[in-house]
Amino acid sequence: MGDPPTPGDTHLHRYEIHKRVATRLRREPGVTSVAAEPSPMRPVRLVAMIDQSRFFEQQSAASEATLEFEWRPRSDRDTFRIQYTEPTTPWACGWHQDETHEEFGSSHFQVDHEAWERPYRESASFSDPNPMAIIEITLSELRERVPTLPEAVAP
Repeated sequence: MGDPPTPGDTHLHRYEIHKRVATRLRREPGVTSVAAEPSPMRPVRLVAMIDQSRFFEQQSAASEATLEFEWRPRSDRDTFRIQYTEPTTPWACGWHQDETHEEFGSSHFQVDHEAWERPYRESASFSDPNPMAIIEITLSELRERVPTLPEAVAP
């Protein structure tokens, strides 16, 4: 990804990160569209629409899901949010790296369910902090984990 971000000069790096991840997501089987919000020139997040049958290579009750990707370069530690949602289900899951829930380490995996009192959280570690490496790992883990969620982590 080049030089690490310079404090105060994060726009170019955020643009490059989102541009590269958008290109990668467009090549992913089952991803039907990728949009940058608020615009391709000033991306804050990406929203990918997923055809679940193609992405998971199995029949699914829901037909479409959403994968949101947000990355914010920081001089000390980047923050990110990669969130998967099925609009017809009462749960969502994702990976977060931010200033919250430090008891799980720098990043965590989280499952939210409208019927649960609290979200399920577990530590998530990435051997390579590069956004492209992290998107590869999370896409792979989505395929493995989502078919068993939320039952696999229910309280």
